[in-house]
Amino acid sequence: MLGKAICFTDSFVKADQYTKPDDSGMCCVIMARVLLGDFVVATNHSDIPSTSIQPPCKECMTTLCKSKPDNPHPRFDSVVYTGGLHKEFVVYDNWQAYPEFIIFYKRL
Repeated sequence: MLGKAICFTDSFVKADQYTKPDDSGMCCVIMARVLLGDFVVATNHSDIPSTSIQPPCKECMTTLCKSKPDNPHPRFDSVVYTGGLHKEFVVYDNWQAYPEFIIFYKRL
């Protein structure tokens, strides 16, 4: 929905929506520290095309930047999506996230 990226949330309820229980009913969520840097706020999923592989350009405000290859525009570091019930934090480089805990649980 928000491009080819790594998505995080500050809500365990939202994180649980992305998990699927294994055969024994066990679910897994990773708690991570995420470096957002200079982010842009998106309120609609249409703001970030599902094919995006990088955050939007700071000047064009689109993921398809119109700059010349020899003089590229700077890009945001990440996207914060606020259009749903829960915030989602989207990064496009794996070095921006540090997995800190792996939480295993069963739904009641």
